[in-house]
Amino acid sequence: MTGGRYGPVARRTCHAAPVSGPHDPGSVRELQRLALSEWPPAAVAQVRSVTVKGPRAEVVLLVNGDYEYGDYFTRFDGAWHPTAGGNGPTWGWDDARVIEW
Repeated sequence: MTGGRYGPVARRTCHAAPVSGPHDPGSVRELQRLALSEWPPAAVAQVRSVTVKGPRAEVVLLVNGDYEYGDYFTRFDGAWHPTAGGNGPTWGWDDARVIEW
């Protein structure tokens, strides 16, 4: 177990989710792991989609069966790093001219 947004969380696997953008399977698995690691098992978080565009990525989760949550990551120093997150997907997340992360 590790610490997360709402207390201890257990490791869990994710179901196959749609993936778009150029990616390598290792990056997608890492993004899924990072996004899910913040949610406790009681939240029943599931990955709905993963989109990778250059050094930016969006992971959309479905939490508690009806709550969409978007996690955003940037890649630098050879790893993905959490950048932002919030309810629902964010428009313009993939454009550095719109959102400077």
